[in-house]
Amino acid sequence: MEKKAHIVKVAFELFYQYGVHDVGINRIIADAGIAKKTLYHHFDSKEALVAATIAYRDECYFSYLTKRLETIPSGLEAINTLFDSLNDLIYEKQPENGEFFGCYFINVSAQFSSQDNHLHKQCAQSKQKMLNLIQHHVSHILDKETAIITMTDAIGLLFEGAIVQAYVLGDKQAAAKAKAIAAGLLEQKAAA
Repeated sequence: MEKKAHIVKVAFELFYQYGVHDVGINRIIADAGIAKKTLYHHFDSKEALVAATIAYRDECYFSYLTKRLETIPSGLEAINTLFDSLNDLIYEKQPENGEFFGCYFINVSAQFSSQDNHLHKQCAQSKQKMLNLIQHHVSHILDKETAIITMTDAIGLLFEGAIVQAYVLGDKQAAAKAKAIAAGLLEQKAAA
């Protein structure tokens, strides 16, 4: 693995488990087995490294979702698959995804809480990307634009709430519960 990619992966794993502010540069250097000069050759600041870890997680997460969805038809089956994918993350069913410590984007944005902060904005972009994905699939179920927007928001809130409930409350069933609620809401709206 290229040095820069290795540093990002190590930093991501540390930041995800312990938090950005609780992990110092020296810990990253030690765990990555590199010299300080090597780190600063690739990243001019800790914030630049944090930005790289956000991009890394975004790439990994959406690659994971893309693989899960590639043979699934758009619409309800795809929405169900999104929740099933979350369920698998919570239960740590894919070793390549590692341990579940909640949502990296929520965790990082909470540590850089100003909505004007570039790291916070980067996390928000990933969340918007997820909403766009949900909206794409909802639009294959519902016709009216207002219904699509409302249902996208509802499913997005269910999805995010399931992540928080699973991590904060330890409710491993959160994604399955949210999936059932989302399916019920979609069925009601489609029938109306």
